[in-house]
Amino acid sequence: ELEGIADEAYRMVGLDVERPNITRLIRAHLGPDAIMRGPRPIASPAALVRVDGKWRIYLASSLPPLYAHFAKAHEFAHWLVDHFALVVQDEERAADYLGGALQAPRTAFRGARRAFGEDLCEIARTFGMTQTGAALRLGEVEHHPLAVVAPTTVRVRGPEEWVWPSEATLRGWARSGAPGLRKVHLSDDSRRVLLVSDAS
Repeated sequence: ELEGIADEAYRMVGLDVERPNITRLIRAHLGPDAIMRGPRPIASPAALVRVDGKWRIYLASSLPPLYAHFAKAHEFAHWLVDHFALVVQDEERAADYLGGALQAPRTAFRGARRAFGEDLCEIARTFGMTQTGAALRLGEVEHHPLAVVAPTTVRVRGPEEWVWPSEATLRGWARSGAPGLRKVHLSDDSRRVLLVSDAS
């Protein structure tokens, strides 16, 4: 459902889903002044707020460009959840997924995969996203079993029927490896490890 909403968000304003541009998309929906850098009305690094009847996405000046790019997609995803009256169990998780789908829509992502295979650096560069974001989209779009293990989070992607072990086990595998898994260190944060199942 979220993949379809990402595609529809582009179609609604006449933008090509195969040539995604999150900034143009947001401005087409919310107006030319919808994205603001600098002081924010709340303490978080990014926020979606309504000011004088208009929606604004505020981004901290300190956010590095790739993180700011995802942050605006994530905040716009909150607007889309409300706009489409979606009922979701965890809105933050839904906004993370939808934000990634807005940055790298399914058809565009598959085109990049045909061009670059599993070269996460090139895929990430194509969509202006981090390697972590590209890895997560690989799992979401291609239903490829993978886990991103970071110091404070573990995120798994792939087919629903794929069962991963506990977080503690995944953290152990991120340190020492495991049979049937490739271990990749992600360049956007040297402490992040991607575990990719050899089973496709």
